[in-house]
Amino acid sequence: MAFEWSNEEEKYVQPEIPGRDALIVLIDVRQSIFDASDDPSKTWFQTCIDMLVRYLKSKVIANDNSLLGVCFFGTKQVKNINSLEHVYEFQEIGYPSARRIKQLTDLVSPKFDFEGTFGSMAATDQVSLSNALWHCSLAFANAGLKKQDTQTIWILTNGEDPSAGNADERTRIHEQFKNHLELHRTLNLFYMPPSSSTSFDLSTFYATMFTDAASPVPDDEYKKQAAFAIHTYEDMMEESLRKRYRKRRLATLRLSITKSVKLSVELYALREIHTYLEYGGGHRVYLTKDDMVQIKRFDAAGIQLLAFEPTSVIRLHENVRAPYFLFPTDEDIAGSSAAFVALHHAMSTKDKVAVCRFSMRDNSPPRVAALLPQ
Repeated sequence: MAFEWSNEEEKYVQPEIPGRDALIVLIDVRQSIFDASDDPSKTWFQTCIDMLVRYLKSKVIANDNSLLGVCFFGTKQVKNINSLEHVYEFQEIGYPSARRIKQLTDLVSPKFDFEGTFGSMAATDQVSLSNALWHCSLAFANAGLKKQDTQTIWILTNGEDPSAGNADERTRIHEQFKNHLELHRTLNLFYMPPSSSTSFDLSTFYATMFTDAASPVPDDEYKKQAAFAIHTYEDMMEESLRKRYRKRRLATLRLSITKSVKLSVELYALREIHTYLEYGGGHRVYLTKDDMVQIKRFDAAGIQLLAFEPTSVIRLHENVRAPYFLFPTDEDIAGSSAAFVALHHAMSTKDKVAVCRFSMRDNSPPRVAALLPQ
């Protein structure tokens, strides 16, 4: 068990003010989604709805402040803010509730006529995914979200090419995709086997925007979003619920390589079990808040690179606290992700670690830390 050298620091280290998680789920409801899944008793559409119901129940039980909206694309009927073609907003962005769960479960009832209510386009028809993504932009804009709220879009489909080869539609989709990324939104693709094949070919269209989360990400694909292959009912439950738990960002820092080269990174705490002993007693010396700031201040918060060393110099018994996780972000400094990927690749290739001076907050004492590429 590692010693905690500075419990006082932890008292002042607080996560950045958390916002709400806003999620819009886009479901491609062209006719192929109603094909049987790996379980002959369930269609892929039923699998998607079961996942959403389980997801919502977990949020209700946890009393989560997350927001969720459900939207179909590939419908003959139209219902959305701007009457965009092929888009039906089934549930606008709102808090999880028993009423919303019942609305979803009613969709997979044997008595419910999906075709008569919404109309389902043929699997080979060109569907306007660009309209669906545009609708997401409008929905997020009208949801009253704040800067610290996260915005995520899930696309659930078993259609390899929504554009049906139409170059203009592909351009529109790429433009909408780019717009979402510029607004720091996350997009995830959950893809299921199409009716004509046992596997989904990302290269047909979606590979221009997404990369398989199970495969290593090439250095030149850092701007692509994660895609998750869904082969079975259990795959859908596992992947979606794994993404249910939110990583709480502790801080946004600058990683200084040299005086003129800086990257922007986000700091996350990894899960740990704390064992601690409360202590007290003795005389008290009262200090003002300004006194504490001046006493503790060493330098601006950040990570300053000191040297590169072989990984062999790292000894686990010298670690004095649970580790953190660094992830690049372009919000503060443009190009941080590309530079960070290059640094990570170089360190991994040369079997090196980066020795740094680390201060999480302006009032945090500096520590010597090692950055290990994972």
